[in-house]
Amino acid sequence: MNRREVVAGMAGAATFWPFAVGAQQHPQMRYIGWLVTGSPIAYRHSLSAFRAGLKAHGFSEGENLHIEYRWAEGSLARLVELAAGLAQEKVEVILAGGAAGARAAKNATRTIPIVTAGAGTL
Repeated sequence: MNRREVVAGMAGAATFWPFAVGAQQHPQMRYIGWLVTGSPIAYRHSLSAFRAGLKAHGFSEGENLHIEYRWAEGSLARLVELAAGLAQEKVEVILAGGAAGARAAKNATRTIPIVTAGAGTL
């Protein structure tokens, strides 16, 4: 497992640990946003580790978790639009990849918590 996978898994666990207890007591669908600068292929390892971290805490896509994916496909200019879309979807939390994704998410919402993975100085 590489560093990105570990970070993604820890981010998933830290993000959803508070929900895990509630989800086990009152199963309901949780909605999160995934905002990254790359593509599904570029983030396949991080996404796999993130899903594994969520699964370890009782979350499974399609059962009690829905992830709204937003892939900028290398176009940093698209992040603003994609982040705004996630804010409109009313996701419960946004996982933003990198500093650019975190800034875009921060500018899109003041009420949705943002977890940043793989960012240097913001």
